[in-house]
Amino acid sequence: DKDEALSDDEIIDEFITFCVAGTETTAHLLSMVIYALCQNPKVLQRVQEEVDKYIPKEINKVTLDELNKLDYTMAVLKETLRMWTPAPMLLSRITMKDHMLGDVKIKKGTLITPGMILNNFNPNYFKDANTFSPERWFDKEQEEIVKEPFLFMPFSAGGRNCIGQHFALIEARIILASFIRKFKFESEKDFDLKMSCKFIYEPMKPFKVCLNPK
Repeated sequence: DKDEALSDDEIIDEFITFCVAGTETTAHLLSMVIYALCQNPKVLQRVQEEVDKYIPKEINKVTLDELNKLDYTMAVLKETLRMWTPAPMLLSRITMKDHMLGDVKIKKGTLITPGMILNNFNPNYFKDANTFSPERWFDKEQEEIVKEPFLFMPFSAGGRNCIGQHFALIEARIILASFIRKFKFESEKDFDLKMSCKFIYEPMKPFKVCLNPK
């Protein structure tokens, strides 16, 4: 239907959005996954076994069906996004009129900055919230909780959610599988992770990894 087709300008706009918004954020996700795997050898072993089982040695021949079998790897990505999401808050907005948000009165002119990451560490929603645990994403009780669409939203939510979220998770699984296949790796033993909001939510100090080709 030509009336519903995207114009050339709209296609270019979407392409720019993918490139600008998807480069640093996906790189951050993968960096933090590597940090988490360095800190949790048993998790790394499970990811390694899953990759060896389902992903072909020629990574460029991987299919979407094969990627979708990486259930535990996907849980690792979700857990990483829960603890170290690249976008922990939305852009600030000023309220245009007095209104109620639940039982909270919001006055006109108030600057509002939704900090979504706070939900990710709320013990009412996530048990042992400060512990990296991909296994939580297989828990039925947890599964029921995160069905609330505005609870866990590393890609935002609603009609303006991230256009590249599915592409990012496909890309992350392919790159991670390729990385694990090619390298043995370990982090600095005395590295002290402290996060800071710069362009994205990222480590204050560079996270260095020692790579050894397999």
